[in-house]
Amino acid sequence: MIFDSNFWPLALLVALVSAGIFAAFNLFFKEAKPSDDDRYSYRYNERKPYNRKRTLMLGCIASAVASLLLVRLVLYYFMPDFQGSYFGYYWPLFAAVVPSSVLALFMHEWRGKSIALSILALVTLFIVVPTVQYTYNAWGPSNAQRFAAQPKILIAAADEEMPPTDPNRMVRVTKKNAAFKGQTALTSSPDANLGSKYKIDADAYDLQSIGGHRYWVAPLEFANFADSMNFGEPVSPGYVVVDAQDPNKDAFLKLGYSMTLFEEGNFGLNLNRHLYKLGYTDGLLVDAKFEADDSWKPHWVVTYIKRPFGGIAGREITKVIVVDVSERTPKVVEYKFGEQPHWIERANPEGLIKEYAENWGMYSGDFAKNNYWSVFFGVRKDGTLKPSEFDLNYTTTEHSVWVMPMTSTRDSDHSVAGVLVADTTKNEMIYYPGLRGFNVGATVVDTMSHAPGTGQFKNFSVESVQLYSIYGELTWVGIYTSPQSVGSSYLAVGLLHAHGQNSADVVIAPDMQRALALYSNQLAKRGKEKDGITREAHESKEVAGKIFRISVLPGNAQQQQAVYAFLIEGDKRIFTLTRDTYAKVPFVQPGDHVRFSYLDIQGPELAVTSFTAVEIEADGKASESAEPARK
Repeated sequence: MIFDSNFWPLALLVALVSAGIFAAFNLFFKEAKPSDDDRYSYRYNERKPYNRKRTLMLGCIASAVASLLLVRLVLYYFMPDFQGSYFGYYWPLFAAVVPSSVLALFMHEWRGKSIALSILALVTLFIVVPTVQYTYNAWGPSNAQRFAAQPKILIAAADEEMPPTDPNRMVRVTKKNAAFKGQTALTSSPDANLGSKYKIDADAYDLQSIGGHRYWVAPLEFANFADSMNFGEPVSPGYVVVDAQDPNKDAFLKLGYSMTLFEEGNFGLNLNRHLYKLGYTDGLLVDAKFEADDSWKPHWVVTYIKRPFGGIAGREITKVIVVDVSERTPKVVEYKFGEQPHWIERANPEGLIKEYAENWGMYSGDFAKNNYWSVFFGVRKDGTLKPSEFDLNYTTTEHSVWVMPMTSTRDSDHSVAGVLVADTTKNEMIYYPGLRGFNVGATVVDTMSHAPGTGQFKNFSVESVQLYSIYGELTWVGIYTSPQSVGSSYLAVGLLHAHGQNSADVVIAPDMQRALALYSNQLAKRGKEKDGITREAHESKEVAGKIFRISVLPGNAQQQQAVYAFLIEGDKRIFTLTRDTYAKVPFVQPGDHVRFSYLDIQGPELAVTSFTAVEIEADGKASESAEPARK
């Protein structure tokens, strides 16, 4: 509790200083004498004689005890960082001065003028001075440029594209889906006692990659009051894992551990308090993430942040603290930011990234540099930007990034002016000014909610709308879910080309493979139009061959249009097309000679961009044998 062995030297020093302040008040106090004022004379004659030594002794003891309790309470429960005003010792100084001053004014019966001056001094000391210091370090044109320069941002060329997304590792299970599935795993565990002893916080799930696969992971927390209050040295046996890529996979538990620290734990179970008592007191312990390494060992990853501007303004990461909680006694290792192990994906927290993006977007422009006060007070905000909703993206290089569409600071503007991509493991960002001219996620949710086929769903919502680069195309991906008492359940996945935001353009499918197949065919069709597919997705040269097998992949309640898949003799690749590409495809049969081009992209199925069946186009007459398929 607050009387543990930590911080006693500082607490005793504060108590001693507090007693000294009371003694100073006692030394300079002059007892009032009776005057011609009858009211005052009566009060003076009725009270007990003033005893300076007795008042000094009682006051010093009371001041010391009050200050000791106050500083211990503040340090234990609020864990202030030792940065900022008075060399970071604002709260110890507050605990020393305020209790002793209040007691001195009360016990010595100072007159009104002295009380007013004392209150003015306290206000100046603890409110005015810190405010002036913060204003000096946080306001003004030069400070704005310091804030804007904190993120290391590289401006990409106008024709550069953002890193491509790995289609096989896109998130199809939202955080709410994970909460629903995780609860089921806990209650269906062979150990019937788990459900009565432990719980899972729906907000505690963290998205991460473990062994190259993406999961939602959350610790088992104490459900019983006695355990949550740290009675009897309780331990948690492990955590729950939910597959983030496949909604058909069941959640499972990883047990056999002895975890004793939690982000929201009480008393000795609190993660930040444990680190604070180990000496991490001169910075901010933020954004604790529960992560498992590639061997499934559980850890807490905490970002350690300091304020670079006068110790009172700005935020920058200096360390990444990793706490191994697989055993009862946690093991703490710290790393310099950017040098942490590769399995740690969330060293650069979402809140800090958003703060950096806001400062850069607001003050890095030419107008803001020359008209700071106009921008600050909102008189004019020419050229200013702000990030819209954003989330994690997993690239084909097996790397997580924050993808932030940037819009103007006008609340009514939903159009993207550029895309900012931030590294999750170091302070590096790239701004793509050429990725613009489409709407942000809030508008996309409305578009997806009114797509054809959604009428088959009841009480659905669109969650986790994220901007991906799929096959070289900017694509919004959203998950259709149904609300449950705890979280939500999966219904389908929706894909929408960023520059084609009509409800009719939404591709909806029950699984990602089908969605990607339909989307690639949509891209193939777009390739024929004026604003076709990007240069990353090239159209192949014409291929000629004989149909070996052809089959229809039937539509469903969410996607009515059928997709045809076929194989060419001597070629193991799967090609797909729809009637939008070739209206006579239902009449194509094995043995027909065909000529076609396809979308040259990575993936299990290749979408055909142009197609001709020789026999059909020749009115049923046999044609010359076509060339074998060229790979």
